[in-house]
Amino acid sequence: IFEKYQEVESIRIRLRDMEADAIKFQNEVRTLAPQVDESLAELPLEEVVTTLDRRLSQAETAVKVREGLVKQQAEQQQILEQAEAGIQEGRAVLEEMCREAGCDEYDQLAEAADRSRRRIELEKAIDDLNVEITNRAAGQPIAEFIAEAEQIDADSIEPQIAEREESVRRLEAERDDCVREWERHKVELEKIDGSAAASEKAEACESLAAAMENQLQRLAVLRVASAVLHTAMEQYRDQNQDPVLKRASEFFREMTLNSFSWLQADFDESGSPVIKGVRQRDGQLVDVSGMSDGTCDQLFLSLRLASLEMWLGEHEPIPFIVDDIFLNFDDERALAGLKALIELSRFTQVILFTHHQHLVDLIRDSLGAGSFSLCQLRREMVEEH
Repeated sequence: IFEKYQEVESIRIRLRDMEADAIKFQNEVRTLAPQVDESLAELPLEEVVTTLDRRLSQAETAVKVREGLVKQQAEQQQILEQAEAGIQEGRAVLEEMCREAGCDEYDQLAEAADRSRRRIELEKAIDDLNVEITNRAAGQPIAEFIAEAEQIDADSIEPQIAEREESVRRLEAERDDCVREWERHKVELEKIDGSAAASEKAEACESLAAAMENQLQRLAVLRVASAVLHTAMEQYRDQNQDPVLKRASEFFREMTLNSFSWLQADFDESGSPVIKGVRQRDGQLVDVSGMSDGTCDQLFLSLRLASLEMWLGEHEPIPFIVDDIFLNFDDERALAGLKALIELSRFTQVILFTHHQHLVDLIRDSLGAGSFSLCQLRREMVEEH
């Protein structure tokens, strides 16, 4: 009983302390509540405690969110500072570029870059031409070589080339005869002894060798002259190009999608005049035999359109009728050819027969239905006529 009494007394003391703590807690809550929100003072204690506890949780969450936002702000501020530093560096670079390029605004740098790139290309072209002229001059001072080339009459170039080539062929034949004669005398010299005949043959061989050397020197001079005349002829042809060939070059460049730059008149191995295409990427001359079937068709059509356009400039217009000329064209080149026909239709009527529906769809989708008139022939109409 005594132990239980002591236990009860201990519990009573604890209850008294808990009640004191509860009263203290109630007083603190009643004191704190108006400081947080005056409307809480009129609520029951339990509701006040619940509300304060909820607001505490919300405040703790808000503190954590704020700390995260502050950290993010610091990181973003650092990124912003780095970006501003990069912008300042970029502006400094742009200002330096503008100063070097002589520009007032940043927008002018692209044009300045294009001019710089064009200047580099022109300087390279000039260097290549200087190298080519130096090779053509064959040791002759360039100024003298150019002055000599400018004095050549352009109308006399082709006859002189033909004459020089004939001289070269004649000299080559003479050289071959001399070589054969020298070899024959050499064989005879080997057959004879050291008599007077051997001395005579030796003198004859020396004479033939001297004659052959003179002929070879003359051959070299004629070769150089032929190269100079050929170069002058090419320059004259470039400066005085046939207007039909010039216009055909424009059609050909458009229909080959800039695969070829222009058309150039040239000569084949037999000396006959031919037309060759100049490739865009490397400037190489391509003969008709080196072109595909489609490219050959595009070359023929370009020449025909240019000739007809020139003819129409001086004569009454007549209809231009073609039948399925785009069989060997892909869609892109066929569209370029159709555009050329539409351009020709400004001068005369163009009639295109085709049994390929995709050409109709191609021109309608790309150029619009108003750019042409479509007339579909029924099968019975075709069979009847």
